[in-house]
Amino acid sequence: MIIDVINNRRSTMSFAPEAIDKKQIEEILTAATLAPSAFNEQPWRFYVATRDNMEMFNLVVSTMTQSNQLWAKNASALIITAAESKVNRTGADNYHSLHDLGMATANLMAQTQASGLVSHPMSGFDYDAIRAKLNIPQSQIIGAIVAIGKAGSLEGLPERMKERALSARDRKPLNEVVSFL
Repeated sequence: MIIDVINNRRSTMSFAPEAIDKKQIEEILTAATLAPSAFNEQPWRFYVATRDNMEMFNLVVSTMTQSNQLWAKNASALIITAAESKVNRTGADNYHSLHDLGMATANLMAQTQASGLVSHPMSGFDYDAIRAKLNIPQSQIIGAIVAIGKAGSLEGLPERMKERALSARDRKPLNEVVSFL
């Protein structure tokens, strides 16, 4: 069941520094593109750096905060998510593009988990640097970087990251986030 996949997903910080098959990455990205979107705009855009091209992979890592670099450098792929900010048909602002990108990213992460891999979305990176280094158009809003790959050992992580990785998953109860009308 999908709830089991979602429930078992964690933002891991321990990746095995190994490549994964391109077909597997394409399957994960296909799941992302199957997300619903306002007016079927499909505003999401994905920029993928893999271990097959370490120059680009390391370029993406270089834009991250130091704490994210510690673990993300071992991921199999780094996926930069972005969304077109304008509606294709009219050129008007697409106020739903980030919502749609979020749904696509959730699908991406659920498929990653269902594929036996792990993921970790992050916002700790320099948005201007990643835009410039990857030539991401100004028409796109950068969302996050999602690290995906095979689960690795906690051994190389700082103690505080090991503790976080081993801690119980903490979620707010429904009564704090849901109001039945």
